[in-house]
Amino acid sequence: FYDICVEKGISSVYHAGDLMAGVGVYAGQDSEIFRHTEDDQIQYVIDNYPRRSGLQTYFIGGNHDLVFVKRNGSDPGYRISLERDDMHYLGPFSAWVKLTEGCQLYLLHPDGGGAYARSYKPQKLAESFMGGKKPNIAVIGHYHSQLYMKERNIHLILPGSFESQTPYLRRKMVQPQVCGVILHIDFYRDGSVQAVTPTFVSYLIPKECDY
Repeated sequence: FYDICVEKGISSVYHAGDLMAGVGVYAGQDSEIFRHTEDDQIQYVIDNYPRRSGLQTYFIGGNHDLVFVKRNGSDPGYRISLERDDMHYLGPFSAWVKLTEGCQLYLLHPDGGGAYARSYKPQKLAESFMGGKKPNIAVIGHYHSQLYMKERNIHLILPGSFESQTPYLRRKMVQPQVCGVILHIDFYRDGSVQAVTPTFVSYLIPKECDY
């Protein structure tokens, strides 16, 4: 996916959380991971997360990343960004990003499980913003699903994930959609959003045990 971004001349990638699996997030997780400590998982991200010339990654922490904050106050995002000059930590769970003077991107890694309809949680997020404090684009991690919709003039995106189906997700009857999304944004002269065109880059045959 990063190679495709380079080919298209993209300079910024936004990640909506969970770079790491965490430890003890759910019962039985230890048998499904191959790095079993916080230090080992952080080092794995530092060594293996894609690095491409000209590409900068901006990311927030998800519930798997931030399990270590609950336990010992350690936030892996800060440590990763200190070791990788191409990775920029925007904080835990959510962040506001000014793309232009007239365009705000909101990144969110929410709590809880998915709903029966994939559109339900993005719709509830759109309804939760107070008037005058709405983003133009909202990217919602956590659900391992892909979706584009527009509500209250907010472009809402579930960007998918790059994790194959774990035994835990299989038990939860969650089929992860392995993909990334490229946004083409057209702006008016004042920097406000004219149109957003999402392109989902899907990988329909995931790698076995790629988690």
